Parts: sequence; C-alpha cells; structure tokens
Amino acid sequence: MSDLKTQALVFHRTNIGEADRLVDFATSSGKISALARGVRREKSKLAGGIEPFCLVEIRIHHSEKTNRNTLTGSRLLTFYQSILSDYEKLTLASDFLKKSYRATFQLPDANFFSLLNQSFSALNQNISPDLIKIWFNLNFYLTKGNQLNLSFDSTGEKLSPENTYAWNSTTESLELSSHGAISAPEIKLLRLITTSPLALVAKVKNINTFLPAIKSISETL
Repeated sequence: MSDLKTQALVFHRTNIGEADRLVDFATSSGKISALARGVRREKSKLAGGIEPFCLVEIRIHHSEKTNRNTLTGSRLLTFYQSILSDYEKLTLASDFLKKSYRATFQLPDANFFSLLNQSFSALNQNISPDLIKIWFNLNFYLTKGNQLNLSFDSTGEKLSPENTYAWNSTTESLELSSHGAISAPEIKLLRLITTSPLALVAKVKNINTFLPAIKSISETL
C-alpha cells in the first residue's frame, strides 16, 4: 500500500453509483484517477476540493491488492473564481481542459498540469485572453512532442531581422514575404513564449501590439 500527496487540477469527473465519483486529476506527475467515495453526499469533506478550475492539494491511497486509487483527502489551495464569472474566460479554460485531457490518452505528459495551472492563474488576473490562448496553444503544441522552427525559414535560410515573414500553415514554417506581418519583434516574442513562464511573458511592454501578427500561428498548429 502507498499514499500520494500532491497538487492537482480536476480534469474530468464521472458519477459512480449513488454518491461516489471517479475523478481524473492533472498533477505534476501526470494524470491520476481516483475514486472519491461519498463525495456527492451533502456533508462530504472531499467535495470542496474536487471542483473544476481550482488548484487543490489531494491525498490518494493506492491499494496494491486491488490496484485502485482512493481519494482520502482534498484541500482547496486556489479558486480561480474570475474564470466562472466571465464567459470568454470560461470558454477558454474549458477548451484548455478538454484539449489537455484528450491528449493524455495518447501522451501522459506531466507538463499539462503546469500549462493548465499557469493559464488558469493568468485568466484569473487582468491578462489578455489573446495572449493566454497564444501561449497555451504554442506550448501545448510543443508538449505533444512537436518542433517549432524559429531559426530558419521555409527554404532553410536563417531568419534575418531585416526581413518580414508570413506563416505558412501547410509547412508550419515562416516564409519570406515582403507583405508579411512577422518581423524581428514578433519572432523574439515567439521565442520568449515558447521558452518562458506565462507570467514572465505577460510583463513584456506593449505586448498586445504584437499579438495580431502571431495569433494565426497558434490557431493553425
């Protein structure tokens, strides 16, 4: 028998029987499923710790005999309440959850927890939803094992700060274009987005002026 204590976000919940729930959690160790017994009863002590859009601390008991996980404790750490009070934020957060949850069936990557938690935290603050969506989509793409070439264009030439580029969604690369909207500042921002925490990226001065040019990249990956 073994026990696990970790921070988590709720991925998905399935009602079992009259009062139980099977809960899929996103954690820093990857996706973990556990049975929350009696959680749907009115006075359950576990209920408050397994709500969507909440960062929680959970305790899970694993039985080697039955090979089952049981949720034995839950404690609310942060409730990202602004998400629930804004339709645009709720739609974005729900989309992030669904995409990440579906991806775990092919790729049980622990990085999904960090992507979701950083995105939820940003949505709970006064940070541009466009930036959050771009940051999430680009890093989600990378988390799935893909590569984003921000050093060379579609012909293999090194990107130059003197040129402008357009995004080619077919080849998933930047191509030289005299009418392109992507230049040195946008490329620099793309590199920052794909290598840095969202909270740091959000501090870039006048960042919203650069987002329209790179938005199409995140939406076509």
